[in-house]
Amino acid sequence: MNDELSIVNPGVAMFNGHVYSWFNERKPGLVRHEVFFGKNRQLSIKYGLVIFIRPEDHNGETHGIHCKSGHEFDEYIKAYAQRQAMKYYGWSISKFREIFGKSYIGE
Repeated sequence: MNDELSIVNPGVAMFNGHVYSWFNERKPGLVRHEVFFGKNRQLSIKYGLVIFIRPEDHNGETHGIHCKSGHEFDEYIKAYAQRQAMKYYGWSISKFREIFGKSYIGE
């Protein structure tokens, strides 16, 4: 699959008084974030579980998804992307867990 593919619908959410927006295609000034990173980074790319966000929402010190203050957004986007993947690929929660090692939504 193309490493710019994203099956995650764009959206907007607010956490800790900060508005995050994400897109399913690269636009000028945005950076790619693999939703499931670490050992699952390549699986995120393979299955289109990437989003495009502003650099300050990615690695920024104040609200970056990789920073402590961005943790709620990180957890939200993981659950959101899992639901998108399950719908898109027809997976059950157990199938998602089999692929990614963990579920981010309740059963």
